[in-house]
Amino acid sequence: MFKVFNTSWIKNEKVLDPVELIPKRISKFHSLSYFNLVCFMTMVILWGLLSTETLASQSDKRLDPLFKRLQATLSKVEAQSIEMTIWRIWVESDQDKVNNLMNSGIAAMGNLDYATALKVFDKMVAIAPHFAEGWNKRATIHYLQKDFAASIKDIKRTLNLEPRHFGALSGLGLVLMEMEQYDSALRAFKDALKVNPHLRGAKANVDALRKLLGNVQI
Repeated sequence: MFKVFNTSWIKNEKVLDPVELIPKRISKFHSLSYFNLVCFMTMVILWGLLSTETLASQSDKRLDPLFKRLQATLSKVEAQSIEMTIWRIWVESDQDKVNNLMNSGIAAMGNLDYATALKVFDKMVAIAPHFAEGWNKRATIHYLQKDFAASIKDIKRTLNLEPRHFGALSGLGLVLMEMEQYDSALRAFKDALKVNPHLRGAKANVDALRKLLGNVQI
């Protein structure tokens, strides 16, 4: 069984305005990396939903060998292909109603209609509380609405269901950066890289945070 990452180390600090608190070099870098992450994830998710293959979210038996290949490969092209396959598996439920909600929620996200997306993902987690990607999508919406406490709560639910969810672990790092919890953010990104060592955004964030914290150890 894959290691379940302990998220109890996350501090329950007051959420402050990241524009005022985060150093400009971190804030600027974070904004660009997060924008790229959202664009990439949306592309992967839409591709997965258009697939005709029957998939089964985090319980799919194909995930174990895929994660082994992801950690073993030295090819960037192969790693990207494996990542996309994992996302396609994660994103689809075995319930048509849940898949329809996923489509609707992603469409609302694409239109920047976060209020509607939140309502859709609220319904999704109520209908399918054991579907990890539902919690991850709602965590993303909470993040975009700057409700960081709610985002962390949903990320924890995601990781309880799928501890290998490198997207949720990276997302946790981004949330903690906004909360100025830099030590915890660094730990989250490092956990994400333990699962998927090919995450360029997580690697860049680790480097930036180490410089900020005076920890240059590789």
